[in-house]
Amino acid sequence: MPAGSHSTALLCLGAAALTAALAAEPLPSVSVNCSHGPLALGPNTPLALVIGLDAAGSEAEPADWWLAADTPFGLFYKGPGGGWAAATDLNEVRPFYQGPLVDLTPTEALYVAALPPGSYRIYFGVDRVANGLIDFDQLSFDAVEVIRPAQSRSRAKGKPK
Repeated sequence: MPAGSHSTALLCLGAAALTAALAAEPLPSVSVNCSHGPLALGPNTPLALVIGLDAAGSEAEPADWWLAADTPFGLFYKGPGGGWAAATDLNEVRPFYQGPLVDLTPTEALYVAALPPGSYRIYFGVDRVANGLIDFDQLSFDAVEVIRPAQSRSRAKGKPK
């Protein structure tokens, strides 16, 4: 984790935490490089994904915790073992954690030094039915869009050989 990322994470999600004080539902928050998106990343810009949750008075309520990404390479999710796995559709996605809702201070969940070009949408959410399935009627989530443009190639001047 890069130096200073803890304080950066706290600053990134400060406004979301303030908004959560007014919410009755759990309020997940996800950001990339202190932005709630859409965000364009340069070719040498790393991606730092930060998640947070205000349980909004629902502490200790059982829940499924979800982290997923729709990428140019398909759908991926963070699984219970902490690694990322591919899924062909939402029915294959599994929660990375099943347990009580808690207030989660902004936490770096993923760091990628060099993101391949393409468009990415990253989701973090919780649903209050801890059954390992996405229960959309009980789901609270946030999403961030990240675009990494393809690097343009400059043509060498001169005659082809």
